[in-house]
Amino acid sequence: DRRFQHQAWQSFPFNAVQQAFLLSQQWWHNATSGLPGVTRRHERLVEFYSRQILDTVAPSNFPALNPEVIDRTFRKNGANFV
Repeated sequence: DRRFQHQAWQSFPFNAVQQAFLLSQQWWHNATSGLPGVTRRHERLVEFYSRQILDTVAPSNFPALNPEVIDRTFRKNGANFV
């Protein structure tokens, strides 16, 4: 996932947050794929909307959970939030 390419995502605690998010994405994919009686079209719709919802809660979208934002905030003395 390109959102987690920064090296800081590889160290604790950010790697734990990243892995939890990626595992939840995988869980939702598995839970909504290959269900009997569901058409391929509806399966793709459910996957699309599930992905949209999950993307809104990605740790990269929250400043307190994003090491890139934290680093920039320290370097800019918080001016990046103005």
